[in-house]
Amino acid sequence: MSRSSYDRYLTVFSPEGRLYQVEYAFKAISGAGITAVAVRGKDTAVVISQRKVPDKLLDAQTITHLFQITPTIGCVMTGMIADARAQVQRTRSEAAQFRYKYGYEITPDALAKRMANINQVYTQRAGMRPLGISMILIGPDDERGPQIFKLDPAGYFVGFKATAAGQKQTEATNFLEKRWKTMEAEKTVLDRAGAIEAAIECLSSVCSTDFKASEIEIGISSTSGEETSVEGKGGRFRQMGEEERGEWSRSIAMYSAGAIILSLGVTYASVPLYRAFCSATGFGGIPNTDSKRFSADRLYTTPESEQRKRITVHFEATSSATLPWKFEPQQRSVKVLPGETALAFYRAKNLGDKDLIGIATYNMTPEKIAPYFAKVECFCFEEQKIRAGEEVDLPVFFFIDRDIIDEPQLEGLDDVVLSYTFFKARRNDKGHAVPDAPEDVIQKSQGFEKYQLARRDAST
Repeated sequence: MSRSSYDRYLTVFSPEGRLYQVEYAFKAISGAGITAVAVRGKDTAVVISQRKVPDKLLDAQTITHLFQITPTIGCVMTGMIADARAQVQRTRSEAAQFRYKYGYEITPDALAKRMANINQVYTQRAGMRPLGISMILIGPDDERGPQIFKLDPAGYFVGFKATAAGQKQTEATNFLEKRWKTMEAEKTVLDRAGAIEAAIECLSSVCSTDFKASEIEIGISSTSGEETSVEGKGGRFRQMGEEERGEWSRSIAMYSAGAIILSLGVTYASVPLYRAFCSATGFGGIPNTDSKRFSADRLYTTPESEQRKRITVHFEATSSATLPWKFEPQQRSVKVLPGETALAFYRAKNLGDKDLIGIATYNMTPEKIAPYFAKVECFCFEEQKIRAGEEVDLPVFFFIDRDIIDEPQLEGLDDVVLSYTFFKARRNDKGHAVPDAPEDVIQKSQGFEKYQLARRDAST
């Protein structure tokens, strides 16, 4: 039997132990082009989803991915919206039957378990195909507080502190994992406002955009704020109105803008000393991030810079032989004026059969451009976890300092190259992720070996 033959049978395993129709249901979730994020705080659970209107003649108010199941439980559905509506109807029916039978509202975990069991039956019997949707349920629990549960087409469900679903699930999960790692190190817990901000910030970051109020939906269940029930306990589920969503989106956008400007002067304190040296001086082709060198006014194009010819920034990508990743830029080049910001994307795909963590280094050619090249946001020197067979988009937000206009040695410079090298990551003695490669190979990928040679020549 070929793979196509196994594709035709919902309940028949392939020789590799796979149910292809179930896997295709997962692809339908990401293929919908929507990303949803859920975040839990000490007294709040929040879900946020993109809202895309495919036709200008459509009434945007009729398009939604958020649904209320009970007065206290809500959900966000990602995937095929027709399947989502059918699943929501069944979920509401199950919740109503529970209340009729037992006299009180069903809890989020009991509802998630029931719906997961129903989804699992669809993988055993050929009478009905699996639903191409992912459901994230949020609601309060009298003993455990706010809860988040995620269900998939295979019938698996589990509780989360924070999770994501849809097109940018992997990128959003990586973002949330880093946020939670920082929170655990600082021993902090999100309050109501913090949970809302974290969810919006995550979705904005992975989608690389500041959303308008009409482009997102936010649902919240909280034991504080407007969601408190009439009895003063528990927490009802509600969807934010457009005006309220706009206020939260604007506050996040202002915070992000301030963080971007602040980050221009920050070097990575946890990286080796030579990396900090290069970032501060621009030596060896490492873009400059010295706070004394860059200020906010250099983010904007000036009349002087408009008189200069645009600089073409070319993008290159390589990966080490020990890392089975396909790594490539999504654009060959972009043209920018000095002082003008630009956004580029790289894409990495794990071709192996195991989840792997990689870490990237970068370099600039020619080296003399490095002191004037500033990367505001970048994926380098941070561990990137990619699951087997998955691919992620990695953004690079940068600009060229307008002081380059006054540099006579760079007057004829029209082309530069920004290159990245991905290495397989390993843990050092302090538990930090570092490239798993010989030191000379790592330094060569950053152009730093020339600095070592210069030091050696100076000492002889």
